[in-house]
Amino acid sequence: MKRTMLRVFALAMIAALLVMGLAACGGSTTGGSTAPKTTTETTTPAETESSAASTEEPEATAAPANYLDVSGVDFSSPSVVIAEGDYDAMETLAKQMQNFEIDAGTVVEITGEVGASMMSHTIVVPNEDHSQRTGTTFELTGDTLPEVPSDGTPIHIVGVVRMGEYFNVLVVPADQFQVLD
Repeated sequence: MKRTMLRVFALAMIAALLVMGLAACGGSTTGGSTAPKTTTETTTPAETESSAASTEEPEATAAPANYLDVSGVDFSSPSVVIAEGDYDAMETLAKQMQNFEIDAGTVVEITGEVGASMMSHTIVVPNEDHSQRTGTTFELTGDTLPEVPSDGTPIHIVGVVRMGEYFNVLVVPADQFQVLD
């Protein structure tokens, strides 16, 4: 009897600790909110217009609401061109993309090969002895998307640097994606 009571008590304690732990992880709305506090200020229409005019950027440099929207981008003269086999240039671009050191809107042209990936597409350039490859992520956009071939297939792309959902990505229109022979 005594042993059964100890087991029941131990199970009750474990259940209580589990419930408290889950409540702490899930966040409680009654114990204080973690959402930022907001305040409302009243402004006159004139104040709103003057503050909006002083903080808005020119329309040409503003990123579109949808990062896949490439309308208005001139792909005819890329700012960055990485030729086939230029491993060092690709490594530099990959680091700049990863570290957010390249401006959104920069047009990039790369001749490389399809990289191994499961969730996204990558273009890579191998080093001289083909012992290493470095590259970056690209995302195709357009009405009819081409099929991306298997790992190691030579390709040529021209895309624009955009901030995707979580990281920089080259957005490549379908007509700027070419499989090389």
